[in-house]
Amino acid sequence: MKLKISLNSEHEGVLIVINKGFLFEYIPHDSNFSDIKKRDEEIISMLATLCSLNPKINYKVRSIVDTSKEYALFEELKRYQRRIKACYERLNALGLDIYLESLSRKFKSRQGRGYLYLKGSLIVYDDVGPLLALPSYEAKDFLSYLLTRGVSILEDLSKTLPTTKVNIGMHEELILKFLRAYEEDLLDYAVLLECPIGCVIFGRHYDNTYTEILKGPGDYRTKRYQIAAMRAWSVAYQLKADIIIIKNPKKLAKGTVYLYYGTGRVDTIEIENKLRKMKMGLSKLRVDAVSFDPLYHYEEYDMIIGDEITIIEAKTDTSTSKIKEAIGQVLTYSEILRIDLGLLGYKNIAISKGILLPNSRINPLLQLVCEKIGIKIILV
Repeated sequence: MKLKISLNSEHEGVLIVINKGFLFEYIPHDSNFSDIKKRDEEIISMLATLCSLNPKINYKVRSIVDTSKEYALFEELKRYQRRIKACYERLNALGLDIYLESLSRKFKSRQGRGYLYLKGSLIVYDDVGPLLALPSYEAKDFLSYLLTRGVSILEDLSKTLPTTKVNIGMHEELILKFLRAYEEDLLDYAVLLECPIGCVIFGRHYDNTYTEILKGPGDYRTKRYQIAAMRAWSVAYQLKADIIIIKNPKKLAKGTVYLYYGTGRVDTIEIENKLRKMKMGLSKLRVDAVSFDPLYHYEEYDMIIGDEITIIEAKTDTSTSKIKEAIGQVLTYSEILRIDLGLLGYKNIAISKGILLPNSRINPLLQLVCEKIGIKIILV
């Protein structure tokens, strides 16, 4: 049964969970040697057995002929390298013979031109992205472990995150997964991603201060530097909400996800890649880009006007410190948003708050706090 997300303010503190699954993808060797073919057949047989015993696990065999696709897959894996290496460390601690080395060292030749050898490897995905990448000699031992000890280790690995900064790609995947899960429910809403807030506050402060500087004493060069410094300050302290959901939007199109990007110093290729990724991941929601200068064109910020607004902060880490950080962010952002709307003449728009997290255990005390202060926790 599909779970519905409640975006109405009377349903606060709702805990929403989507079940997790795993995909095992094996890339056979391109070889005619009988012993290598036999190893491929053994691994595929083990995968079939594993999937027949566990409904949460699926597998597929993928043949790669085009070298460019092999390198594209490797680049995708590298985006999750910290996470994959953290899982290597976990398996190694359990006694499996997994080499603790980088993906380049594991899958590239160590001499010559550094040829890539992804053929003969097993890649394990969870709902966030790649979890493990193992050459066949390590994959066989790992599958044997799962068949004899059970698959509970997969759930544990899925919660394993590196101590270093999480790759931004995981953050985008989490948001995209949320949008995919609730496409039907969001058809009457507009969704803004990475949207700046505090635009009206900044813009009006800038206008007033700009006028005071020009009218005040001092030479033109000093005034110019003062204005430039204020401009830099506003950009440096610009706050962005991960997700803003607008019910019955007045200006934006319903059923559309908008990716915000600022004017000036914009990497258009990066924006195009993000838009393409969103479009590929969503089948019913439209995807578009929106751009305005939050300092000079803050009047355009009235595009967020609707019957109700939900502001959501996404975190790929469910540690207590990260959830506390998210609580502080949504409380701060919602109040700034309330002031912005008031300055535009919309004081009575209801604002709901939420925190988007991977499906994992969270501190029950923080869950209770969220229920008390009206923050929804959404686990995907």
